[in-house]
Amino acid sequence: MTFKTKLLKIIEEPHALRGLKKSNNFHSFLSCCRYLEGELNTFIDIGANVGEYVDACSKFHPKAKIYAFEPDPNAYSKLIKKRNKNIKNFPNALWDKNEKGIFYLDDTRQGLNSSIKNKTRCSVEMNFQRFDNLKINIKGNCFCKIDAEGAEIEIIRGFGEKLKQVDVLMVEVTKPTDLPSLFELTKDFFFFKQIGLREHSIPEGEGKCDLIFWREGK
Repeated sequence: MTFKTKLLKIIEEPHALRGLKKSNNFHSFLSCCRYLEGELNTFIDIGANVGEYVDACSKFHPKAKIYAFEPDPNAYSKLIKKRNKNIKNFPNALWDKNEKGIFYLDDTRQGLNSSIKNKTRCSVEMNFQRFDNLKINIKGNCFCKIDAEGAEIEIIRGFGEKLKQVDVLMVEVTKPTDLPSLFELTKDFFFFKQIGLREHSIPEGEGKCDLIFWREGK
């Protein structure tokens, strides 16, 4: 089965890569890295949870600098236990504005569904930040994964011009209405492509899927 065929299968069956098994996340990480030319030097994990993608990067690209963002306190307490000098962890919620806001916590205390947008019974106030407001040095090749339970569009807007420094972008899509904004944001830079997308791939109310974008010509 070719990679493109696998990706089409993933998008037609969104839960194929959404399981909790580390091996699935390792597979997803490596699939995205195939679109890099050369060694991965920077990995940005937004919505890192307990760090399964961080583990994959540490294993397969041990020299890469990792920037991991996880605003859920329970998940973050596990994330920071990773022993790797190349990891820099942030308890920040990324957004398209620099402001104080309410972050809602997963009722299961696992951090999987914690979100700015999905209201739950538990919440904390924290500073929301634009990515381009942070002093982060992106060295290519760069892979960025965004899994933020509905806040993906705002986070991408918060990258500003720094999005041009990303070589491969994986975005979790939670609802079809996000697609026009997502494609407009990536189209503006004229160096991302999308593959495997079908209009019926994420019908309303039927799970999530990951879309992969990469620099044109890569």
